[in-house]
Amino acid sequence: MRAAIKSMERVCDALARGVNIATAMMVAALTLFVSWQVFARYILNTGQFWAEELAIIAMIWIGILGASCTLWTDSHIGLNVFVDRLPPGGQVVLRALGDFLIGGFGIYLFFNGLLLVNRISGTWSALRVPIGRTYLVVPASALLMVIFAFAKGVQRLTRHFGSPQSGLDPDPRLDPNPNSQQR
Repeated sequence: MRAAIKSMERVCDALARGVNIATAMMVAALTLFVSWQVFARYILNTGQFWAEELAIIAMIWIGILGASCTLWTDSHIGLNVFVDRLPPGGQVVLRALGDFLIGGFGIYLFFNGLLLVNRISGTWSALRVPIGRTYLVVPASALLMVIFAFAKGVQRLTRHFGSPQSGLDPDPRLDPNPNSQQR
C-alpha cells in the first residue's frame, strides 16, 4: 500500500510539474504576443490579428490548466471556517469527501468538455484554426482534475488513518504545533 501511495504521489507531482512548466511557457508566449501586438499597433501602425487570437487562446489555456493543478498543491480557494473547527479526523474526512466530489465533477466536466469541443463551430479568422479545438483544454484539464482530486483524497485518508509505520508524512495542516517541524 505504501509503495502504491508513494508511486501515485510521484506521478501527480510529475504531472503538476509538467502543467506548471507548460503554463509558465504559455505566460512567456502570452507576454511576447501582447508585446508584439502593442509594438505593431503603435509603432508599425498595423494590426496583428494572429497575435491577438494566440493571446486569447493562451489566456484560456493558462487559466483552465492552472486551475486543475491547484487541486494537487492545495493552493485553490477554500472556505475552511467550518472544517477547521472539527477534530483532526473530521477535517480529513470532510476534505477527502470534498476531493472526491471535485473528482466526480471533473468526470462530468470531461464528458461535457468533449461535447463543447464538438459543438462549437467556426474558425479563428487569422489563424484558420477551428475555434472548438481551442477548448480541448476543458476535457484535458478535467481529466487532470479527476486524477489530482481522487489522488489527493486517497492521500489525505491514508496519511491520517494509515498506520504510523506506513512511512507517509502526516498532513501538515493537522499538526497541532505547526512550528514543531522546520520545512
